[in-house]
Amino acid sequence: MWWRRTLSTGRRCLGCRRNGEKGIWSFHTRPICSAPALPAGRITALQALDVWKRHFEKKGVTEPEHSSQYIIAHLLGAKTIESVEPQRLTDFLSKEKTEQVWQLCTRRLSRMPLQYIIEEWDFRDLTLKMRPPVFIPRPETEELVELVLTDLQKDPGAAEAHQTCLEVGCGSGAISLSLLKSLPQ
Repeated sequence: MWWRRTLSTGRRCLGCRRNGEKGIWSFHTRPICSAPALPAGRITALQALDVWKRHFEKKGVTEPEHSSQYIIAHLLGAKTIESVEPQRLTDFLSKEKTEQVWQLCTRRLSRMPLQYIIEEWDFRDLTLKMRPPVFIPRPETEELVELVLTDLQKDPGAAEAHQTCLEVGCGSGAISLSLLKSLPQ
């Protein structure tokens, strides 16, 4: 994937081909992942959250607050920042945790989708593992599942009867998995 190349090389080609030893590659590349420097001292989760939120805003990353909150909550073992104990947010992060925050946030800085960074995403009442190239389920897909379930509940016999469903091009399989969980029969 392009973000793996950009993270490993720190540069992105702007539509050129490599010619020979030096080629034109070096003349048409630019650094893309200018992350803030790792803090020299210790830092709390709230401070890291603020640093990255501001940096994401400055670099034009969409949903900067949302992104930094999910990454830090994930590293603290929670789904959302609101579910983290307030004390854990004000405790100092270990050096390893701080490095992990910087590594994951740098991936977001290169525009990698948040779901791929934290490698999971909630869909209705399921937690799905997310890795490229799996399609990330959209909120509208949750609404589609709700519509199907509502439709099946209108006809009480349909929910009890043996149903056959074929999902083509299923991506993450979120629709089928969610329907199976709601209607195990």
